[in-house]
Amino acid sequence: MAAYDAFRESSVFQSVAHTSDGAAVTRDGLPADLAAIYDALDPGAYGDGLFWLGDPTLMNETFGPWMNPRPGVSMLPFGRSAFGDVFYVAFTDTVPPSPGVLDVHYKTMRPAYATSLADFFDRVLLTDSYRAEELRELRFRQARDSLGDLEAGECYHFVPALALGGSEDGELAKGDWAVHLELLRQL
Repeated sequence: MAAYDAFRESSVFQSVAHTSDGAAVTRDGLPADLAAIYDALDPGAYGDGLFWLGDPTLMNETFGPWMNPRPGVSMLPFGRSAFGDVFYVAFTDTVPPSPGVLDVHYKTMRPAYATSLADFFDRVLLTDSYRAEELRELRFRQARDSLGDLEAGECYHFVPALALGGSEDGELAKGDWAVHLELLRQL
């Protein structure tokens, strides 16, 4: 099986709403592993919007202010969850891209438990426990049922924000992803 085939063929992520063609993604300056995603997958919503694959160049406009990498380390976003958490790769000139996740609600960064980007898509995202915990799949289903589908550029969020003492079991709303990230960043 080729890289990204398991992800593409999974029943969880089969529902896709493409926001653009993968060929339209600017590959200049992207590590080869990251650029390869867009040869296999088009940007858009996967799994009814549970996971969004984006254009790193465009996403970096929103994601960039969150980053404070160590000297010599570069970080680029490639996706986000329905709740706005950002999936990124960290890399250096000598170290290949390593996937990670920025939990914007708790302002934490952690590894995505993958050996490569292909492993992240073909194994990690297909794990029930990862989707339940990292993508908040149950809350996603509840939000989607009560608030409707997300449009490109939107995310669900907690009211009040978790950083302000809100609860993951509390009220949900949906709104503009970039605005939501900026508000959370300033808390």
